[in-house]
Amino acid sequence: MNFTATDQDSLALSRNDDYFAVVRKLGPPAGDRWREKGGELQCRALWYPQRRYFVILLGTDRNDARYIGALDGNWRVIHYVDLPNGASTAFKR
Repeated sequence: MNFTATDQDSLALSRNDDYFAVVRKLGPPAGDRWREKGGELQCRALWYPQRRYFVILLGTDRNDARYIGALDGNWRVIHYVDLPNGASTAFKR
């Protein structure tokens, strides 16, 4: 797991965490957006205004979505996870 955030709570999140694990660790989000396109991976963005970041989950459906990282209010990566294949979820520009 890698991070650039100063919020130590985001360090408690891992690629195994689903929505319910995130809520247990960070509390309920103020906003919850689900982007759905049939047959593809789906993205869920949970907004935490007091922390000033989005927690991003990815999966084939809402129940399967897992934590892949956090983005600040300007959609810049502030936290990401390493994947089993050696890649990471960090977005490189």
